[in-house]
Amino acid sequence: MLTKPQRIALVRSIRPVFDSLPGGNLAVIVGTRMRPQASVTNTNASLIDATGKACVRASGRYVRARIGILGEFSGLHGFDADVRIQGAR
Repeated sequence: MLTKPQRIALVRSIRPVFDSLPGGNLAVIVGTRMRPQASVTNTNASLIDATGKACVRASGRYVRARIGILGEFSGLHGFDADVRIQGAR
């Protein structure tokens, strides 16, 4: 049983901050779980779109992101995640 308050995160998109060479792209996978001992559920890989974001939709109490490099890059500096509390408006 979950404790209260049930702070469940809803990840809507991730925008990696990177320097790429022509032809480079990134794939983002978000993993979530409700309990620390539970198995991780991963989203499908999402590529970066024209706005620079990877649109994903995943929710859980524990969240992690995996960013895979496709092509040639000179540096990955971090990422900006669009995260909300699930159910909040």
